[in-house]
This record gives sequence, structure tokens and C-alpha cells, in this order.
Amino acid sequence: MPRIPTITAPLPWLTAAAAKAFTKNPDSKRRGVRHKLRKLQFTREGTLYTAALFILGIAAINTGNNMLYLILATLLSLIIISGIMSEPILRKISMHRQFPQRVYRATPTRVRLIITNNKRFVPSYSLNLQELPIGGVTSEPTYLVKLDSNAEASHITKYTFEKRGLTTLDGFSLKTRFPFGLFMKFKTTLCKEQVLVYPAVRSLTPGEVLQCLSSSGVSHHTVRGDGTDIYGLRDYTERDDARHIHWKASARSRRLLTKEYERESERKIVIVFDNFSPGGKDGDTAESRLKRFDEIVERTASLANHFIGKDYLVCLKTRSGEIPYSGGGDQLERILYHLALIEPASGKGVLSLKVITT
Repeated sequence: MPRIPTITAPLPWLTAAAAKAFTKNPDSKRRGVRHKLRKLQFTREGTLYTAALFILGIAAINTGNNMLYLILATLLSLIIISGIMSEPILRKISMHRQFPQRVYRATPTRVRLIITNNKRFVPSYSLNLQELPIGGVTSEPTYLVKLDSNAEASHITKYTFEKRGLTTLDGFSLKTRFPFGLFMKFKTTLCKEQVLVYPAVRSLTPGEVLQCLSSSGVSHHTVRGDGTDIYGLRDYTERDDARHIHWKASARSRRLLTKEYERESERKIVIVFDNFSPGGKDGDTAESRLKRFDEIVERTASLANHFIGKDYLVCLKTRSGEIPYSGGGDQLERILYHLALIEPASGKGVLSLKVITT
């Protein structure tokens, strides 16, 4: 009687391999960062490849064909070779971020990533780097085709921060599909760093500036100094610069007279920010109130940037502290730092912003 082939259960190792390939492991969570317990993930090609091996294994077992066993063994050896070749790729890879001096909220920031391969002899291939996900932070992935041993590579990527203040970055997720693209091997590399995010600064229209501007009785008086307008005339002395002699007045008075100049008055601005917690309707959520507070913070930063850019001496007064008069980039840095960390003040009051000229 001819023997009719029947389908039997595959080998135990094949069943276990299939179960491991198609069963998802639970995830662990830490501060919003998801760390998968497994270090290997099947790609689409790898899933099809494993399914083909599974079918070929059943066929080889049920037919007893030696050629099928030989083909199956060859294909399985590719998986072993893939695991051996990809194992050192993610080892001893370190990263470092280089941020610019100022990072603004909701503004894409160019960040330089320094990736170093600390292995002595083995290069790394097909590296994918991505910042670990954190709420309010987005970043572009980075891809390197090859990173030689004992070498480093520099890559420019963009980060966008949706919240001002201190933000802690946890690290990177390293991935590789090397060598055959059947599996995605990944590793989490911790690289903690705190970034101070300044409030967004934008250009203001004249109407927006006048809306916050209130005069406080500006007076003007002249004082001798090193300005450009003439303050008066006096007798010339040997210590005076001959270029300042007023020749016409000297000819009329028949004695040498020199010009005295007015000292240019300093333009001063006081920005008063009453950083009380914003009020609202009963239906307003805490998120909407915080959004209104941040809008005023950013308008304060924009006003400081506007007046410092026009060579004003700027003083910032808030319920959390005071920054005395000064000008230039250092003063803007101090004001932005203060506003980056400012929070609603305790007590009862109205959230307001005004500018006083002195």
C-alpha cells in the first residue's frame, strides 16, 4: 500500500522559535520612556523569512527529503551568522550633544551629535540613533552608514522643545539592521543631560509695544559730556583738543573758544511683570490657564529683546525678583534665564504686563 504523507507536529525547537518570534513581550515604563525587554525585533523581511523557514521545516519533516533538510540548514545558518555579525555593532557606542548658547521654546534648534565608536578593531555599520521619547520634545533621527573603530562622527539634527524651563533628556535608542536586514537589534544608551529652554522671542509690531507702554513723566535735561550736540562755549586751554575750537566765535570775541558737548542721556525702560496665577472662567482648565501665563512670559521676553536691541537700559521687575538696569547681550541673557524658570507667584493679584519709561 502506498504511503500517504501526513502533517505532523514540527520539532520542539521550531515550535519554540515560532512562539518567540510572534509573541510580544510586555513593556516596562520609566518616566514616560518605554524600554522593551527584548533586544531583537523582526523586520517585515525577517518575518517573511521566518515564515518561509517554518513552512520549509514542516515540509522537510513530513517528506524526509534530504535536500530540503540541507536547504533548511543553510537558511538557518544565515540567522546564526546575522546574530554573530550584528552582536558587536551596538557595543561601546557613546553619544554627546552640543547645544547652542540659547534654546527657545517651539523653535527648531540645530544640535550637533558627536557619536564615538570606542571599539579598538571593529567598525559599526548601519546605525540608527533616536532620542528617547519625552513629552514635549521632538527630535530628528540620525543615520550612519559606517563608523570606523576608534573614530567619531558629527551629525547635525534638530530638536524642538514645546515647554520652557529645565528639560531632562534621558538618552538614545540605538538600532541596526546589519547585516541582512532580517532583524532590528536595538539598545538603550543612557546619556542624561539637562537643557534650559528659554521662552520664545518674536519680533513685535509698534502697536504691540505701545499697548504695554505707559509714560511716567519723562523729563529731559542737559549735562556736559561726550555727546554730539553742543552744550556751550568756553575759553580754550592747552589741554583741549584743537579740533573743537569754534573759529567763528573765536574771531568775533578775539580769543580762542572751544565747544562743549551735551552728554547723551541714557534711555531706560522698566518692564513690570506681575506674574500672578491667571484667573479665568469656571470652565477653564489648568492647562489653558498655564498657556495664558506662558503667553505673557513670552511677550515679556520679546519686549526685553526689543528694547535691548534699541540700546535701552532695561530693568525687569517681577513678583519673583528684580533684575537691575543694564543693557547688551548679557542683560538679555539674565532676563531670559529668569523668565525661563519663572512660575506663577502665590497670593492674590491680576496677571499683567506694562512698560514704564524713565
